[in-house]
Amino acid sequence: MQTQLDENIRTIIREELTKLLPTVTQTSDPDQLLTTEEVAQLTTLSVGYFEIGRSNGNKNLPPYIRVGRRILYRRGDIMSWLEKRRRGTGHA
Repeated sequence: MQTQLDENIRTIIREELTKLLPTVTQTSDPDQLLTTEEVAQLTTLSVGYFEIGRSNGNKNLPPYIRVGRRILYRRGDIMSWLEKRRRGTGHA
C-alpha cells in the first residue's frame, strides 16, 4: 500500500515538474538564442555568475551576443562550454 502511494506521489511530482520546466530545456537547436536567465537555469548557475563574469571580463565564460541592451547566448556555445568543463569521464 505504501509503495503504491509513494509511486503515485512520484508520478504526480514528475508530471507537475514537466509542466513547470522552461521550454529552453526541451529543444536541442544549437542556434537557439537564450537569455542570461535561461542559461542560468540550463547550467544551474546563478544569473549573477554570468553578469559579474561579463563585467569583469572573465574569458572563461561562454561567448555571448549583445543586441542593444540584451545579452544572448547560442545554445550550442553553452553546450560546448559545458562539455569543455566535463571531468571524470573515466579515460585513463
